[in-house]
Amino acid sequence: AAEAEAAAAAERQAASDSDATEARRQAEAAAAELQAARDATGASSAGSGEEEVAEVVLDMDFEAVAAARSDFDAAFCRDVAASLGVDVGAVSLLSLAGGSVVARFRVGGVQGVAAQLGGGSGLSTGAMTEFNGGSLVGVKSLGPAEGGAVAVAEALSAELEEARAALAARDAGLRKQQAQVAAIKDKSKQFIVRLGDEKRSLEAALASSKASYEELSERLGRSLDEKRSVAAAASAAEAASAETRGELDALRSEAEAARRAEARASEALRKGEAALRESLGKVEGLELDLASARAELTRQKSLAEMALRAKEAELGAAAEQGRVAEVRAAEVREQAAALERSLEVASLAAREELEVACLAARDEERSRADAAEAERARAEEQLE
Repeated sequence: AAEAEAAAAAERQAASDSDATEARRQAEAAAAELQAARDATGASSAGSGEEEVAEVVLDMDFEAVAAARSDFDAAFCRDVAASLGVDVGAVSLLSLAGGSVVARFRVGGVQGVAAQLGGGSGLSTGAMTEFNGGSLVGVKSLGPAEGGAVAVAEALSAELEEARAALAARDAGLRKQQAQVAAIKDKSKQFIVRLGDEKRSLEAALASSKASYEELSERLGRSLDEKRSVAAAASAAEAASAETRGELDALRSEAEAARRAEARASEALRKGEAALRESLGKVEGLELDLASARAELTRQKSLAEMALRAKEAELGAAAEQGRVAEVRAAEVREQAAALERSLEVASLAAREELEVACLAARDEERSRADAAEAERARAEEQLE
């Protein structure tokens, strides 16, 4: 546990050293920015006007920007560089303040940055929009920064002082942690000494316990031998008891089989008696059915004889009607023969009359033809 605590303290010290290194790096970066701002101030006062310090107000949450400052700085520089068509390294974000997000920046080698960005209308915010989680970043205003590089230098100086104060506080904390680590190391050494003493005491107790354990092991061995002897005797008795139980089970099985056979025989006898009674009942029913069938047969035979006599009477009447019909048919045949003879006579007379009429018609037609021929001859003579 002491070693783990010491290791944890060492890790905390290493983390503190890393934090101190990072703080120094940030302080150096702030100093470099301050020097750049001072250089820009000197250049501005000399009237060069090549690197204007511009200020833009962005519609963003300042706390979200401050929480991911390096990502925002990169996105801001990419958007400004893309809008002006310059390299990203030429864009310097000098300061960042709240009130939405107020950013002051300059672009190396570019004159009139605010004018070239059209007062904000020409500033692309694609990278910042992506940084903002896809929410469009609006530009509220963009123009030359009031006070120019002087104001930026003052802001950077304030930031540098804050960084130095934070670095001093971190150094003080680091020294305090180092003192704590030293105290923990001293405590660890004392604890290790106590552990050595306790270890020797435990080794002596362990030797005594080992001797006691060996004695108990010997006693346990003797007890196990006695237990094995008793177990062997118990096994023999159990085997004899098992054999006796087997014989008893066999006798019980035979008795149970005999009882089951007797029960099956009784059941078969009972079923046979029931089947016999059922057969006798069926025979009696069949005899009754036979008597009923005989009576019905006699009745049907009487009815058939009566129907036969009725049919014979009907047949006699039908035969009489047949004889009458035959006489009537003979009369009809005679009338038909007479009609046929009359028809033949009438046909002969009609044929003769038709032949006479045809001859008369031919004679008349011939006379008309002769007259027409004579008339035609007279007409030809007159025409000639």
